Amino acid sequence: MKGLNPKYNIKTIGGLNSMAHPAPGFKENPDHKVEISPLNGNLEIRAKGIKVATTAKALSVKESGLPEVFYIPLCDVNQQVLLESKTTSYCPFKGRANYWSIQANGKNITDAAWEYKDPYEECITLKEHVAFYSSKVDMTRG
Repeated sequence: MKGLNPKYNIKTIGGLNSMAHPAPGFKENPDHKVEISPLNGNLEIRAKGIKVATTAKALSVKESGLPEVFYIPLCDVNQQVLLESKTTSYCPFKGRANYWSIQANGKNITDAAWEYKDPYEECITLKEHVAFYSSKVDMTRG
């Protein structure tokens, strides 16, 4: 993936003040890490038996104090099963998250996924990627 640092660790990036859209969380918590790297192999997401996404271009995000999360390019997600939610949340390291529900086999899985549409510069590689709650979908790595 062009421009992707295989081990993105904000502690190695200098000059936060020179960024136009820096994450405020790192200023207050300089030891906090968000490591973004390509995930080796394929990843498939299913919900209620319906294939929601399959990709060989997933990103692995390892963040201080949180379990590993996989982000999938939006272009590899079946857009027909996603319903934009009104739910949002905020992360001082990544930015504002917008949520998606999944419509699969007549069932609605509320807020099953999220996306950072305008992430902070330190996590810009998450733009146009979506992550799914492992408790709401089935994930298979291959």
